[in-house]
Amino acid sequence: MTENSTPVATRSPAWMRILLGVSLAMNLLVVGLAVGAAIRFGGLDHDARPTRSLTGALYRELPGDDRKALFRQARSEAGHHKKRHGEDAAEVDAILRAETFDPGALDAVISRQADAREAWQLAVRAAWLERVGAMTLDERVAYADRLIEATKKRHKDKK
Repeated sequence: MTENSTPVATRSPAWMRILLGVSLAMNLLVVGLAVGAAIRFGGLDHDARPTRSLTGALYRELPGDDRKALFRQARSEAGHHKKRHGEDAAEVDAILRAETFDPGALDAVISRQADAREAWQLAVRAAWLERVGAMTLDERVAYADRLIEATKKRHKDKK
């Protein structure tokens, strides 16, 4: 009587393969988030962190309700750029896939996008100026204090 000592390969159950795949995906997600955060926030090297602009602080340091109202107003004044953006993307796709490339047509789409972005920025700036103009002196002084504090925080790590 001889016994067959060759092991028989068994396939792991489908649920185990799925579980391992999900586990791998979650691990990759965590690693990706960690690497992305390190790149975005400069890791331990604070000088590598992107600096915040004064223009950004002008909006960021407004009270939360004012900031939300400002962007709602600007969005309504600038029009429906999201719909236009989708149409422009389809137009760029068609231009790039065309047998004959038309640089003028592509430039027109890009110019239209730049004009829409500028219109939105102008609407935000006008709404911001209107809001700051409506502040009392005490509100403006408190706002200026927050701006100075934000600027100090931004440059504190560079010394």
